[in-house]
Amino acid sequence: MSAVVTAPSATVAQVSGRNASRETVLAVLAKRTYVLVPGKPLALAREQLPLRKMPVIDAEKRNLLVTDQDCYPYKPRTDVVVRGHVHAPGKKEIVAEIGVGDVTHRILAIGDRKVTRTGSTITFGEPKAVGKVPLTFEHAYGGWDRRAEEKYGHPMANLARYAQPNTDLHAYSPFVYPRNRHGRGYVLDATDETLAELLLPNLEDPADRLTPGRLVLAHWRDWTKQPLPAATTWVSPGYYGRGIFGGMRPFWEPIPEDIAEVKRKLVPREALDIDVTKGHPLLKDLACGAPLGLQLPYVKPGTPIRLANLHPGSQSFTVSLPIGTPKISVDGRDGKLLPTEPVIHHVEIEPDEGRLSIVWRGSAPARRDYHPQELERMPLRVEWTEAR
Repeated sequence: MSAVVTAPSATVAQVSGRNASRETVLAVLAKRTYVLVPGKPLALAREQLPLRKMPVIDAEKRNLLVTDQDCYPYKPRTDVVVRGHVHAPGKKEIVAEIGVGDVTHRILAIGDRKVTRTGSTITFGEPKAVGKVPLTFEHAYGGWDRRAEEKYGHPMANLARYAQPNTDLHAYSPFVYPRNRHGRGYVLDATDETLAELLLPNLEDPADRLTPGRLVLAHWRDWTKQPLPAATTWVSPGYYGRGIFGGMRPFWEPIPEDIAEVKRKLVPREALDIDVTKGHPLLKDLACGAPLGLQLPYVKPGTPIRLANLHPGSQSFTVSLPIGTPKISVDGRDGKLLPTEPVIHHVEIEPDEGRLSIVWRGSAPARRDYHPQELERMPLRVEWTEAR
């Protein structure tokens, strides 16, 4: 099956931007959506999802990022994102897996638990049955110690009138977990009220679990010792694990060199010293929006993807990405098209919806930056050939 696109459409766009060397490029982004059925090869979906030109934000949930935009002109790696649930009917905890080629990413799903304290001893109760757990950051470790902030006050609150419009000062509170301010389990002041209403995370890294001994921080500076969030959906640029590439530094203290992101080799050591006023080579990494463990060297066509305990009807199955690379050409001006070497920007897997989508990028040098109105009229070419 072959198809050719020669103008912008719902699933194809030409964008202007910079590559890894900060050189001006034109990039064509092309999205393809497939039907995901366990035990069957991926098939082209009748409904093709459009490119997201803007991120989707849930303002009612304190600006929770639901989905990131698709239209970044450059990513240095392939993002692999899974949106849906861990499925474990009747079990109190279970490990789900995402395998991409020879890389395996594990997530522990655990049922709701209560926190109790007897004297100075804190314990976690027996978990309830899991059923299914959303793979979102709301169910991972993190959150906001609201009662502690009410008790001690937000040190940035008196600067509200000086802040830019729509600035979320909540994100700058020392009572908020910098890696995930939408999660659960973050405690700075273990009052009876806080522990009674506390929600513990339902998603954890099985190799770095939250324990009763780690629950209460002695000081907000100790946030770097806490577990990394274990969600598998899009990471907000305002979270430390992604914002670090944009120079994000919680304002109240230096970052220790043994922070987990560096110790586990998820980010390079030089990321801790970024000075955004001087420019830096890691800014390109800010475009990658998958959890750090699911940002992979460019994934190739035909790569097998294995899902375990992530589909409502199949405990474990493997599916391979389509074989073959689209031919993508960008506008070279003067009536010419420039061929590119396309790469996969991201793979978004939605097992509950029976859907998998891929965004490809092809880019080439450009003479200058172009305005969106110009880009709508500029030629391009995407040729799809579905290999069997």
